[in-house]
Amino acid sequence: MAEEAGIGARTARARKLIGWTQARLASESGLSESLVTKVETGAVPASPAFVAAVARALKIEPEQLTGAAPYSGSDLPELPGVTEIRRIVAEWDYVEPLPAVPVARLEAEARALIRSHDEARTAETFDLLPGHIRRLYGALREPDAPVPHLYSLLCNAYFITDSSATRVGLTSLKAAVLGRMSALAEQADDPLYRAIAQIQRGKVLMYYNVIPSALQAVQRGLDSIEGDGHGATAVRGYGHLSAAIISARGLNYDTASAYVAEARGLNADRTEYSDRYLTRFGPTNLEIHSCAVELEAGDPGKAARDGSVLTFPDTMSPTRIGHHWQDVARAWLLAGEPSKSLAALNRARKVAPEQTRRHPSVRETVVGIAAAERRSTDSLGSFARWVGVAV
Repeated sequence: MAEEAGIGARTARARKLIGWTQARLASESGLSESLVTKVETGAVPASPAFVAAVARALKIEPEQLTGAAPYSGSDLPELPGVTEIRRIVAEWDYVEPLPAVPVARLEAEARALIRSHDEARTAETFDLLPGHIRRLYGALREPDAPVPHLYSLLCNAYFITDSSATRVGLTSLKAAVLGRMSALAEQADDPLYRAIAQIQRGKVLMYYNVIPSALQAVQRGLDSIEGDGHGATAVRGYGHLSAAIISARGLNYDTASAYVAEARGLNADRTEYSDRYLTRFGPTNLEIHSCAVELEAGDPGKAARDGSVLTFPDTMSPTRIGHHWQDVARAWLLAGEPSKSLAALNRARKVAPEQTRRHPSVRETVVGIAAAERRSTDSLGSFARWVGVAV
């Protein structure tokens, strides 16, 4: 069955279950009653900032509003591997290992996972991760195991898990995985994973609408980075861009723009760092984030126009390109151009189909397009059926 029509309907249901009016929800979440009404009726799409504020006020998981599995009512099942990853995280220090394999094979598996992740093969990535993680724990039990290096490989695996969970809206999984990554990073031989864990913690806090603490976490990560090598520069730039998005979600446009400017200063030579720690830091990602800041806290029309003319180097991952087109679609919808919004969604689908099909913002944009167009066209109906949304 297709799922219920969007975040607005889930918001209304969740507040009614605890006896709240729209006015009460607005007061508790710090949003305007007008915005709550518009989102619940489908007049405007729910932004990630709206979801974070409402989920915090209602004391529920963001996934219960976005419809991400296991809260989705659509026909899309939870991705293979996700349940097993939840089990691994629950096992914590007692992870059941698979038989050890040579470290060289584990390193090759790590590279294959990065390729799968970057090429937007999200289902495959989730399917491969549990076995890889359990083999890493098997290697840790071997005599003379290179423990700090294996911890770095585990941090890489958990970082890929965290990033993949973002694509499908599994915020609670992100929080659990980062707890494990943060602990392992303290003993890893690559110190940059400590910074990455802090930056990712900030992004999780953003999803729970804890903006000041989120920025503190990112700053702690930035402060821990030493040196100016390619890896350090990529992670430092990634941290500034993450802080920009967190600030924009908090509707602080000036602060967000300042973080983007800091990142630009690190990229004066316009180097693309696409292969460094999943950061994809470089001139193209800087422009993508500039558009995202406009979308979240500035002028959505400008975000749509600027984002629509961006071109991408061959090194840019399909996941990053696909997410950009998802943002452009939301920007066009907010700018009053639903047909251009659907066109942008189809561009996202072309470059990163799995991610596009499962991302909560895509489903919400589809609901918004349907509300704006007043009637369902064949092209919209086809896309809506593909993502599992009733319009």
